[in-house]
Amino acid sequence: MLRHLRTLLVTPLRAHRGRPAALLALLAACTALALIEYTPLTLLQNALFDRMQRLSPRDRSEMPALIVAIDEKSLAALGQWPWPRQTLARLVETIGTGDPLAIGLDMIFPEPDRLGSASLKRLYPQLGRIPLADPDARLAAALAATPSVLGISANKTLLHGNRSALKVTPVISRGGDAGAIANPFAGALASLPALEAAARGQALLNAQEDPALQDPERGVLRRVPLMASVAGLPVAALGPEMLRVALDAPAVEADIRNGRITRVGVDAYRLPTQADGKLILHFGPLRADRIFSAV
Repeated sequence: MLRHLRTLLVTPLRAHRGRPAALLALLAACTALALIEYTPLTLLQNALFDRMQRLSPRDRSEMPALIVAIDEKSLAALGQWPWPRQTLARLVETIGTGDPLAIGLDMIFPEPDRLGSASLKRLYPQLGRIPLADPDARLAAALAATPSVLGISANKTLLHGNRSALKVTPVISRGGDAGAIANPFAGALASLPALEAAARGQALLNAQEDPALQDPERGVLRRVPLMASVAGLPVAALGPEMLRVALDAPAVEADIRNGRITRVGVDAYRLPTQADGKLILHFGPLRADRIFSAV
């Protein structure tokens, strides 16, 4: 029986001679391409990608988004970070006077303000029953009065302070279940419930570094998730969620084909993605005229 089986296996190989070697080489090449991000070949891929970005940068002549930066000038004028919530509330209120379509805060407020009334009275019991303003309530009021979007930070494991139940606008999946395809997370660190309730939305802030082996430029971001799966629920990233708020749309949508996410966006504004919902970034020159100091 063993001799007969050996004959069945070896005879076709001898008949085609070089074909098995070619098939093995093809299989090895396909495996290398499929796992390129986890091999030194990714260095070559990144170098080519960066070269193409320099040769053909993104046209940023039309850039509707403005950036309000917490820069060195602002820190020198207003003090070290984190600022009191009253200061952030004033900042949101001031931006709101310009009637923006959406305000995205790429920050999280998981704990009460350290300068809030409860914290101060614990530190200074002599304050007794003296009424003190609640800075978190002030920030909540500013968020409620503006089209604001807060951030969340998703984690692979449920760390201290993380939650699996979040106040987010779920992503609508078309053609499949985006929650089962996108990069999965167990839970997320989010803002205080009062701030969650006041904001128009909450969105993912996570970014993923290139997992290149022996990469001298570790930490370079060449792609970002437009959505992810948090405790099985598809959650949009800050950009798409701000677009949803700006267009007053009911949800961000994910198009799925053959078990792969192909596009993520709102209405006619959709961006092509990788299979798990990540967007490959197309960089362009810095527009200094679109960046304003918070102070």
